[in-house]
Amino acid sequence: MLISLWKGKLSLRVSFWLFGIVLPAAYIAITRYATSLPEGWTVLTGLGLWLIYGVFISIAIWRSSSNYPGPKIWKYLARISMGIAWFIWMGMVLLFFYFVVLVPHDFFRTFSVKPAENIDTAAWETYRNEKYAYLVKYPKGWNMIEAKPRMKNQTENLGNTLNDEYGEIQRVTFADDRNVYGVGEFLIHVMSNPNKLSLEQWINKNYPETEGWGNITVRSNGTVDGKTAKRLSIAYADQEGIAILILYKGYIYGLSFAGENPNDTDVKRHQQIYQQILSTFKFIQ
Repeated sequence: MLISLWKGKLSLRVSFWLFGIVLPAAYIAITRYATSLPEGWTVLTGLGLWLIYGVFISIAIWRSSSNYPGPKIWKYLARISMGIAWFIWMGMVLLFFYFVVLVPHDFFRTFSVKPAENIDTAAWETYRNEKYAYLVKYPKGWNMIEAKPRMKNQTENLGNTLNDEYGEIQRVTFADDRNVYGVGEFLIHVMSNPNKLSLEQWINKNYPETEGWGNITVRSNGTVDGKTAKRLSIAYADQEGIAILILYKGYIYGLSFAGENPNDTDVKRHQQIYQQILSTFKFIQ
């Protein structure tokens, strides 16, 4: 059938309405509203397939219109529709060039996890959590604080109490001995996901840009220990927060630390340590 479609041998009615309207509409609906797509699927993949199909179906419908034996008005209307479609597809190509090459859009931003340079981890401690299946290394001499469930009517105490508002079921904080909030701290959160949301859906629900989490200024895609991850750069009043989120075995794992922070007099060294801690994070199979 595809060969017949390509050569214009199918009727104009089938070529235009089925392959030119119904199938593209179904494709858009599936990629827009599906809660999950095949692993490795990206916006770039979807856009590439869309453009390839657009070229294919435009040529097919143009050829089919040439073979249409009915009133010429339908032939011309089909060709005009394809001309408009070509403008739309060319616009998509230009937008792709703009967002990817000139001003990369969040969908196309990537991050990588690499060990920091000039940091010796031979004497570092190892934290291992069997229940939630992960381990991580942290500097010797840093404090390790595991959060406890919030007691009735208890307000949150920094680093010590789980934040059940966001479904937090486990949290551990690794901090140097300065005891300054947000300075020299690396946190690992485990959150429940009872509604089985995708990672993007969970982020949109729990990191609203107009509420207390601050404004998400940049989103990047990458991997942590081979698992798909999202890196969020969050602007607070006078500093940047970094949150790296992973969906694994039904839980949401969050790795958070400070980015640019004017309150930290040793910010560059701390950022190297954060990067090194992040590079040691592994899931226990």
